[in-house]
Amino acid sequence: MRPRKPKRHPTKPRQAKPKATIGECALLRAVTVTKTGAFMDCGLERDLLVPISQQLTPMVEGQSYVVYLFLDPNQNVIGTTKLHNFLDERAKNMAPGEQVELMIVNESELGFKAVINGTHLGLLYKGEVFRPLRPGDKLKGFIKAIRDDRKIDLALQKQNQAAREELTDRILALLEASGGTST
Repeated sequence: MRPRKPKRHPTKPRQAKPKATIGECALLRAVTVTKTGAFMDCGLERDLLVPISQQLTPMVEGQSYVVYLFLDPNQNVIGTTKLHNFLDERAKNMAPGEQVELMIVNESELGFKAVINGTHLGLLYKGEVFRPLRPGDKLKGFIKAIRDDRKIDLALQKQNQAAREELTDRILALLEASGGTST
């Protein structure tokens, strides 16, 4: 069986809509890895190139990665996993407590890096995440804090007094409904 020949430029759609467009992030699977880079299934007839120079870590065929699509200097659509070059890591027009849309990028020593509203990067700390997360997962979250360096800390639940009171009320209601015990 001959290996699939890499294709570089989008032409005919495989599906009605590509998985991402220029300026967006998407979880894409590496279908072919060459000396030039990795070719990702982006939902179009031709695969998307993520050049070696645009890979944060070397890509592995069959693995999926969160990729940002952009135009290179020759006006070709390519991808990158170096999201920090395109998405702001410092808060602008955001406030603690604000609800946001998250896409999990990867896991680090501290926690999970996430794309915020498609425009920024932030961090969910491991000790505050109580469910499995994988790259590409999309979920609602909250701005937990904006640090002195303007970097963004995230949470999966509200962090204010009202949220704590709501949780307290839910726990008390559960205990009352179950005769004072929980299992």
